Amino acid sequence: MPDELIVCPSCRHQLRAPTELLGQLVQCPQCRAMFTAWGLGPGSLPPMVSAAPTPTLGGEELARLQQRAYGALVIPGVGMLICSTLLLVLNLGMFWLFHFAGDAPVEQIVDAYAQLGVPIDVDSLRLTNLIKTAVALPVYLAGLIGGIHVLKLKRYWLALAGSILTAINIVDCPCCLAVMPLGIWSTIVLFRPDIRQAFV
Repeated sequence: MPDELIVCPSCRHQLRAPTELLGQLVQCPQCRAMFTAWGLGPGSLPPMVSAAPTPTLGGEELARLQQRAYGALVIPGVGMLICSTLLLVLNLGMFWLFHFAGDAPVEQIVDAYAQLGVPIDVDSLRLTNLIKTAVALPVYLAGLIGGIHVLKLKRYWLALAGSILTAINIVDCPCCLAVMPLGIWSTIVLFRPDIRQAFV
């Protein structure tokens, strides 16, 4: 039987496959993605056109894929979950301190700034905290939700969005230096085709 040239739709790797495999589920040897083989010759469907619904992985194969994905994502996922939760609680605590705990704590902070030679008043400090909290809370909430979905291998787009927001977080320096590497790590792993397939 003659071989047919096929292309993996995930990584665009070209390979030759026997014609009897056309229309069947195959695995790319390079990126390990599963796809339906279509030849590039005349009368064949192009690789980007789907003639049938995308095949789903079998239970045992999906379980192995999810086990590998969980192993690759557990450290950044747990780290995102813990750091985002702590920073969320810290920001809410600071918001409460600045806006609901009375004037004494804020005046102490203003006095500390004055001793450092930084003139700032109570209202400016409260406004700064309000703006910072308004920006920080959605970022940390996204990191928290993303960390949960990274660990559960559910809702790929939420896991990816939370990882990206965690990776580009510049809201709370130096706290962001602790959480940014976790977001970068998670984002890089999530872009792998085999990891993407593990999400249900």
